[in-house]
Amino acid sequence: MKILNIITSLGDGGAEATLYKILSNNQSHHNHFVICLMGKGKYGKKLIERNINLITLDLPRGKITTKSILILFKTIKKISPDVVQTWLYHADFIGGLISKIIGIRKIYWNIRTSEYFSKNISLKTKLIIKINSYLSHFIPNKIIYCSSRSIRIHEKIGFAKKSYLIRNGFDHILFKEDKIKKKIYRKKLNISEEDFVIGFISRFDPIKNHQLLIDSINLLLKKDFKLKNVKCIFIGKGIKDNKSINYLINSANLKKTFILLNQKENIFDYMNILDLHVLPSHGEGFPNVVAETMCCGVVNIARDVGDSSIIISDDNLIFNDNSKELSDLILKIIKIKQSKIDKWFEMKNNVRKKIISNYSINKMIKDYYSLWLIK
Repeated sequence: MKILNIITSLGDGGAEATLYKILSNNQSHHNHFVICLMGKGKYGKKLIERNINLITLDLPRGKITTKSILILFKTIKKISPDVVQTWLYHADFIGGLISKIIGIRKIYWNIRTSEYFSKNISLKTKLIIKINSYLSHFIPNKIIYCSSRSIRIHEKIGFAKKSYLIRNGFDHILFKEDKIKKKIYRKKLNISEEDFVIGFISRFDPIKNHQLLIDSINLLLKKDFKLKNVKCIFIGKGIKDNKSINYLINSANLKKTFILLNQKENIFDYMNILDLHVLPSHGEGFPNVVAETMCCGVVNIARDVGDSSIIISDDNLIFNDNSKELSDLILKIIKIKQSKIDKWFEMKNNVRKKIISNYSINKMIKDYYSLWLIK
């Protein structure tokens, strides 16, 4: 069977990482092909190393040209796939539409978000979403979602009820607690073993809401002057020299508290630095970073976006878009580590167990393969 995946980009993102996991753990004799509307990116290079057939159209972000449509049409026709699986709104639209015109019988859309209907999303993307809601009734056989919230939201705005839930899966061998790495990387960043380290791992984007965490840390340190040993790390694409983030940190006089790093290939090593991971985003689908850090034994707190509350499965660790509420919750967790050490280690052990029990990478891959084989 020939399976063609069409994806918008192959940069450092959740959809891209999931596609790579599926194709790099090939459990059959299927022939896999990938067409990326943009360039190779982080995962394109990895796919090539795995000898996956990759074609890139090298389009600028958000721009589809007549030439690219013709190339895509000819390429899909030449491959003549049995299954076309598209990833993200733009690829769902153009990849799905062309595949339907060519006559591909099995077309599956992949939708990876649940909150992308806000002021943070461009009008162009909102238009694509609206068009897709109409086309969803005619083009895809099934629409794959990675979060139950995403299904509810998309069906509510008019997407066809062809929903197929496949939750993301994680490699608990790769993502694990490593006390040696923790010491090495803390030393590398001049962080002491006694420091309580808070982190947020994400690219820079207004929807990720870094400001909420900065404001909350500011309140936290004003509230309790004894908290001299708190550090906060942001890691992700476009973070280190970001003017907006640096301005907010410097304005609050928090330069000594924050460490800013761009994306890291070995992110699992850096996750070991953290005591607490915070997800302040306005919107997510299935936030991989929550599950990955939990797999490393890192306690997580999050806003109720995407499936974050389902992954964490503890209402006491969910907060609203309120800096005081978040700072209070962070302080509560710091005090647990300081004065209730048995409870602290119980929390760390439980978060890893939750991911291993509920989000196996093998189950995710099996679910995709089962879908492709449906007649």
